[in-house]
Amino acid sequence: MNSPTEHYSRLFVSLCRLLALITLLGLPACNSTLFVQPGAGGTDDASAAPTPESAVALRLVNTTDQAVETQVYVSSNGLADPEADLFTPRRLYTGSIGVAASGVLLPNATDTVTIPCSEGMVIGTAGGLFLDAEDGSEAGQGSPRIVQEGWVFDCQDRVTFVYRTVDGEFVADVLLE
Repeated sequence: MNSPTEHYSRLFVSLCRLLALITLLGLPACNSTLFVQPGAGGTDDASAAPTPESAVALRLVNTTDQAVETQVYVSSNGLADPEADLFTPRRLYTGSIGVAASGVLLPNATDTVTIPCSEGMVIGTAGGLFLDAEDGSEAGQGSPRIVQEGWVFDCQDRVTFVYRTVDGEFVADVLLE
């Protein structure tokens, strides 16, 4: 039987998905204009100010016509077996990613977050869950990617996960800057 922690974790993830889908389904019915004041929050500008030495910039790019639940996971220290230990509910990071900090990116959207960096930290995506933008049904799963500080990137770098399709298959790629 599932422990109460697993039950609440699954319930939380389900509620986040529901909130994201309600938001996604409600957006096409809205007719509004959004005015963004320069410097008033996060950015998807690739030429943004440098990342502090103790942080890593994580850029998420959805190049598809699907919504994507980014499935970003973060561990502040190294893991003995990253593939087995990273993708657990307690390491799921939604931070301020996507719609209402749900971890969901709208079609053809970009988001950037700054994450405190530490020696050996691990960042990964379980591949992204691609969702039909109209009804929220699952369209497919991308390929998992894992990067580790000191091996693949350094603090102050920018790590980009690109969610895209290649020959009809859903893919998550990693770019380092």
